[in-house]
Amino acid sequence: MKFLLDTYVLKEIGRAELHENVAALDMIEDSDLAASVSSVRETAKGIKKKRRTDAVANVSANASDAIFAAYEGRYPSCR
Repeated sequence: MKFLLDTYVLKEIGRAELHENVAALDMIEDSDLAASVSSVRETAKGIKKKRRTDAVANVSANASDAIFAAYEGRYPSCR
């Protein structure tokens, strides 16, 4: 069974104390998890807003930039 993760779940994954439902994702194979382009985009926008003041957000923003660069041309521009 495949699971489509929404923006709130993606945000929760990075927290120190996970909600029990999000923590249960550890029991699911990575290949059964997916994130929509919209959720990735929303998460990337939020990270970029925080990157000015938060070192961890800065690292995350660099990672999201790399993801968007890897998929350049595969989806309509959403930067």
